Amino acid sequence: MNSRPNVTTFILSFNRPDFIKEAVKSLLNQTFQPENIVILDNCSSDENLREILMLSEKKISVITASVNHTARWNYERALEMASTIYKTKYIYIMHDDDRVLPSFLERMVELLEKNPSFSAATSKGYFIDSTGKRTRHFFHSNPAADLTLHSQSEVALSYSKGEGIAFPFVVIRNGTIQRVNRSAGLGIVDDLTCMCRIAEIGPIIKSHLRLFEYRIHGSQESTLIDQSLRVKRDQFLLEIAGGIKIRNEIQRNFYIAEASVFIAHSLKYLQDFEFKLGIESLIYAIKNKKIRIRYLVEAFVLISRSLLDNETETRD
Repeated sequence: MNSRPNVTTFILSFNRPDFIKEAVKSLLNQTFQPENIVILDNCSSDENLREILMLSEKKISVITASVNHTARWNYERALEMASTIYKTKYIYIMHDDDRVLPSFLERMVELLEKNPSFSAATSKGYFIDSTGKRTRHFFHSNPAADLTLHSQSEVALSYSKGEGIAFPFVVIRNGTIQRVNRSAGLGIVDDLTCMCRIAEIGPIIKSHLRLFEYRIHGSQESTLIDQSLRVKRDQFLLEIAGGIKIRNEIQRNFYIAEASVFIAHSLKYLQDFEFKLGIESLIYAIKNKKIRIRYLVEAFVLISRSLLDNETETRD
């Protein structure tokens, strides 16, 4: 790039001193270095905070809180600081338990610089466990080209397919997200609201490269999404979809997702050698019209493709 745009990275932190060290290390290893790294600690315990404060250096700032707030409050604090203090061209807000691969920021900024009307850039990635070992793909489709989502309807459709946007891995043009209504009353999945509404200001581009590592462990909020919240989320996606054709496709994807859940439960029974329970689970679901055979078949196909994708990458 001829002119060098600047990026501020915010890390939302709470009581994860070991994980945040990996997050910071992954930022310091970027081929495109952020101008600022700001750790926003949400009132960690004294012992954990001491370890986090030790990360402070010339480029890294640690800003604390006197009392513990919601994760949403900490996110809004980052946006306020991006508007008033860290007025870089781009901002990136990550979680303290995740990691980004070395070319993540370089690729995201490159995409946004090439497309001045775009509001945000993201990528595909990997899931990792608490030890940092990769376990599977984050997003399974494997196109050779980047994907551009031009509207909130397209973003909603991508979420319904399970191919949406991983919110902790989005580089945003500063000033964009601050302009939208960031809540639809969806609680811990309101990040989906943000991404849909940002797309109405400017397209979002997703790199086909896998450039991040999303950690799964027991203390994260995303493991606490209950059925009522899933229903609200699905209803929101249907409501913002423009046109009956897209709404029908989104609804079809929900049916397939539901079928996948039934398959997973049945396979778990079979894996535990409870064959009778596994078969009965599927028969009951079909008889009571909780699942349609056509969606069951499509779900089997999607699951098979996902397994093949992961197996192929493991061999490569």
